[in-house]
Amino acid sequence: MRPSISSRRNLRSGGCWNPRRKGFCSAFVLAAAVGVVVILCPPVTALDRSVGPEGAQIAIVKRALTFGLDGTNVRIGQIEGTGEPRTTHAALAGAIIVRGVGPANSNHATGVAGILIGRPFTPVGGPEITGVASGARLWSTWFADTIGVDDFFRSTNWLTGNAVEIINMSDFLRAGAVATGSMFVDHVVANRDVIWVKSAGNGGPGAGTITPPGDAFNAIAVGAVGADNAGNDSEDYTRVANYSSRGPVDGRRKPDIVAPARSSSCPPVEPTTPPR
Repeated sequence: MRPSISSRRNLRSGGCWNPRRKGFCSAFVLAAAVGVVVILCPPVTALDRSVGPEGAQIAIVKRALTFGLDGTNVRIGQIEGTGEPRTTHAALAGAIIVRGVGPANSNHATGVAGILIGRPFTPVGGPEITGVASGARLWSTWFADTIGVDDFFRSTNWLTGNAVEIINMSDFLRAGAVATGSMFVDHVVANRDVIWVKSAGNGGPGAGTITPPGDAFNAIAVGAVGADNAGNDSEDYTRVANYSSRGPVDGRRKPDIVAPARSSSCPPVEPTTPPR
């Protein structure tokens, strides 16, 4: 389904996303999970005991859990351009459904899935790692990023057909699909009651480097903090990391939120290898 321009609506109000349903706060916590940041309702100071990027991540997750926000009963969608996660991985088994159309056992897809919904798992060399929304279930699909936008449409429709509340995309659209794909994301968010989260990209520090469809009006683009200009770990959370993409996008500011993104562990595709 190709959306018309008239179907593209900006859901922001006063610079914030307008909560359209009662469960918005809980869902938004999980929407930001791929950026390893948790926005709570009621709000709290997330980085009040920072001991570095890894420590900050753990502190945020524990604070969310004190409010009972572990993703239980939430359905998350994942769109990947590299393939599909390893469904038999100890951190994912029984909690993930794949569309079954793409290359299996993708390292990138498995790692992102683990950050999103990974159950407690101790890899070789430890320590135990747990996903931000460890009580949620995940529907994951691959899109063929080399054949244009149609497969991206099919992947998205499969996810919304499975009633996911949040769609995470840690990949990006290539040439030939950019404008139409971003418009489609605006259409989906406006009409299908779903939150769309997109990694800002790794194209920094130049301006205008947000990767599509993170440039969509209704997509939440997640940037990175916690790295200095040389790419080393840093506890300076006041500026976007040097490598992280940024706007402006048609005069609009991006990314929308940022989070510590260095030294964060995720499950390897092979359970017998150390974490990444």
